[in-house]
Amino acid sequence: MCTVDGLQCGYPTVSARVIGELISSKVQGNCVTPLRPKEIMEEMNRKWGLQCLYGKAWQAKEYAESLVFCPPEESFQLLPSYFHILELAIDATHLKGKFKGILFVAVCKYANEQIYPLAFCIGHVEDEESWSWFLKQLRRVIGFSENEMFIFDQYLGIKNAVEKVYKDAHHGLCNYHLGKNVKNKFKCEDVAAIFTMAANYYRVANFDRHMNQLKQLCKPAYDSLMRLGPKRWAHAQSLVRRYKLMTSNTAECINSCLRHGRKILITVLIECIRGMFQRWFHDQHNEALNLSTPLNP
Repeated sequence: MCTVDGLQCGYPTVSARVIGELISSKVQGNCVTPLRPKEIMEEMNRKWGLQCLYGKAWQAKEYAESLVFCPPEESFQLLPSYFHILELAIDATHLKGKFKGILFVAVCKYANEQIYPLAFCIGHVEDEESWSWFLKQLRRVIGFSENEMFIFDQYLGIKNAVEKVYKDAHHGLCNYHLGKNVKNKFKCEDVAAIFTMAANYYRVANFDRHMNQLKQLCKPAYDSLMRLGPKRWAHAQSLVRRYKLMTSNTAECINSCLRHGRKILITVLIECIRGMFQRWFHDQHNEALNLSTPLNP
């Protein structure tokens, strides 16, 4: 129960938490170039005479950073009130490292048709409970916009979680996954092609024409898609504007960018994600500053 001020030499079993308190001021002073575990080991030996192992130094670094930068209750930061989101793509992918787990992501697109990452979290398994927690935190951060739409695949856990947390939002299906399911189930290339055209047309007349073709070609496929509800997968039937975000591929792009990062330790992965997003925002900000017109490229 000793305080940090009373610490003296001769404590070889000092905890990572105490070491983290000792170096927290240095972490705050080196926010641009974070301390490395090796530097922490050298500092502990030089100043306190402690032989600190690498693993404990790494844990101390994480604890010190949590004290300085990201208290747990503030992990989800509030966005400005003028930031309104109408379409969100959500997805999850498996981690490949020692401790496994699931990476959950939520993204949208901004006016220049580029990905705008909103939030991510790591859970132990992909189920309805995990998705509900993630979406509750997301709603607390970004609020709820009128005519908001979530786009995801047909995983039942996501559907139930969205309906529970965002009761008033619209739920759109990912056309890419739905098209693959139609192709695999009915074993016909033409069925998938006609579905894609029907889904992407903006005019109701064009949608009806292609759905009639599908009905004549494969009645079971037509019935299956109509049971799902065209308002969830077709441009022409959508209750809100889906613009060009017809799939959840934008979220899967984040997963693809992190295909190597998903193999490393979770704490390192989080730092990798933070660094990647920071580079993206920095580059996009500089690009916006250099524009000579009020219109995006």
